[in-house]
This record gives sequence, structure tokens and C-alpha cells, in this order.
Amino acid sequence: MGGYGYGYGHGMMDNFGWWGFHSFGWVLMILWWGLVLAGLVFLLRWLFLMGSKGSAKVQRDDPAVEILRQRYARSEIGKEEYEEKLKDLQR
Repeated sequence: MGGYGYGYGHGMMDNFGWWGFHSFGWVLMILWWGLVLAGLVFLLRWLFLMGSKGSAKVQRDDPAVEILRQRYARSEIGKEEYEEKLKDLQR
């Protein structure tokens, strides 16, 4: 009896040698958990930064705030007046 009968060699698993899927399974596992971890970090960062910068982003996009900043930069208004008007605009 020759060849690959029962008890000889690796049998069916011989087809998945060093070049097959099984040898790279640990790489795929590391990539999968790396993607999961990166997704969690991105989600948490987005949640925390959204609360603190959400109003600041709207403020930057507001043309009235931009005009106010330009007037303050040209010294047309003082610091107290700038802060007072900025608080009014944020409401």
C-alpha cells in the first residue's frame, strides 16, 4: 500500500502547507483585532471631541463670528466688547 492512505503523511491538510490560508491565519487575526481597536479608538475620540469642539466648529463657520474676529484684529473693538459680543452670538 503506497501513497497517502490513512496514517500516512498529513492527509487532506497537506494541501494547506506553508503557502496556504492556515499559515497566515495569525496575520489575519492581528489585522482584524487591529481594525477593531482602531475603530474603537476612532469612535471614542469622535464622541469625546464632538462634545468639546462641536460648538467651536459651528462658531468658526459662523460669518458673524468671523466678522467680529476681523473687527477685533483691526482694533476696531476692544477685548471686553469682543468677548461680550461673542457671548451674545453663541446663544
